[in-house]
Amino acid sequence: FYHLYCADPTSETAEWEVSFVTSMQNTWRFNYGKSDRSWQSFFPVMATSKENPNIIYAAYPKGDIYKQWSEEDQDTLLYMRSYDVFVRRSLDAGATWQPEINVTNTPGYDEICGHADPDATDDHVYLIYQVPDYTTHTVDNDTLDAVPEDYKNLIYFMYVNYDLSGVEDVVDVPAT
Repeated sequence: FYHLYCADPTSETAEWEVSFVTSMQNTWRFNYGKSDRSWQSFFPVMATSKENPNIIYAAYPKGDIYKQWSEEDQDTLLYMRSYDVFVRRSLDAGATWQPEINVTNTPGYDEICGHADPDATDDHVYLIYQVPDYTTHTVDNDTLDAVPEDYKNLIYFMYVNYDLSGVEDVVDVPAT
């Protein structure tokens, strides 16, 4: 995941700066059953402070790879579970990035398909993300090619106070 920045992208002499945000290699190296659509669930999002346009946030899912032997395929397949949402902040329009914070840190859950409210402030950003309930398949009877979106998904809202000490949950959100 890289951030590209140009102070004046319409200029004939535009100079672009590229900065590294984080590796998402493990996030993309896996299969969900026999599906090739797993990339749809895992993407980074950005938000800019409405108080200072040089302060931007990047939020993204990251997880751990585990391997599982498939008798049907006679092969070892890569799977991922226990995705968490991570956030980083830049104070200089993306030239450098502060340390990432794991804002969910919930083993055994997949927090995916995140979105950031584009109107962040200098010290906080609002996030929304999905958590699939893998016990409730909602699309068809075939779970071999199922991706997270094929299950019932719970929606979570989060207020991230980027002070490198933690996260505050939003209180007044829908219960269902």
